[in-house]
Amino acid sequence: MDNCSKCNEVIETGFDRCWKCGTHVDGSPASADFKRVDVDAAGVRALDCLRCQQPMQFVRRMKFHEGSRLSGVLGDLGHLLDNREEFDAYACSGCGKLEFFLPG
Repeated sequence: MDNCSKCNEVIETGFDRCWKCGTHVDGSPASADFKRVDVDAAGVRALDCLRCQQPMQFVRRMKFHEGSRLSGVLGDLGHLLDNREEFDAYACSGCGKLEFFLPG
C-alpha cells in the first residue's frame, strides 16, 4: 500500500490511482474525466448511516470559525486571525444521527 502524493489517502495495492482525488500512483494528476464513485454530479455523497443503515441526507455545508471576541472592538481586522473551517453535514432520517465530513 502507498499513500497518495496529493491527499495522503491510502492507495491499496493493485490500484493505479487514488480513489479520493484521482492522482495516479506515479504522482501524475487526475484525468479531466475523473469522478469519485461516492459523490454525485451535485457533489453530494451517497452515505448510509453506520448505526441503522438508513440513507443519510445532505443537510448543508456549514461554515465554522473560532477566534477571539476582539472582532467587535477591531471590526473586520479582528477576524484576520480566526480559524475558519467548512464541513458538509449529513443527517440520518432513521435514528437522527448527524455527521460532518470535509467538503469535496
